[in-house]
Amino acid sequence: MASEIRRIAKALVESRCESFTTRYSRDESLRRVTGALALRMPRIATVETAWKDDGDRLRLDVSFRPARVVRRFLGATSIALTLLVASSAWTLFASEEPTPLKFLVPLVTALGILGFPILVVALGSQREAEEARLIRAIRHALLDEEEFPRSLRDDD
Repeated sequence: MASEIRRIAKALVESRCESFTTRYSRDESLRRVTGALALRMPRIATVETAWKDDGDRLRLDVSFRPARVVRRFLGATSIALTLLVASSAWTLFASEEPTPLKFLVPLVTALGILGFPILVVALGSQREAEEARLIRAIRHALLDEEEFPRSLRDDD
């Protein structure tokens, strides 16, 4: 389970590229892919497409990069957790008298530290699911019905 969490966390911040070949003309392929991209653009990833002509076949390279907001959010959350750890230490060692803050600040810190991996896994899983839906839509747009017979409406 720990290795799966690590894999999902890496997938959240890594870039990757997929390639698709098509037999359709460039204009027809572009029209089909544009329709697929319009319906299923990921929210936490940036998608870039590049068309390449390999002689007899046209190839689409799709690269997925994490959105800037994801890195900023992860960085801000890390800073917030660091400040919570520092404030917990300060609250515990600053005064001798018991106060509600001596209990609440370390409790919030512990819950934040325990919840952060769950948040990262949730974001990573969302990115993987969005990319998988987009890849399936592109594949469906570029392949013939005999090669990809199932309708995309089946999983909506």
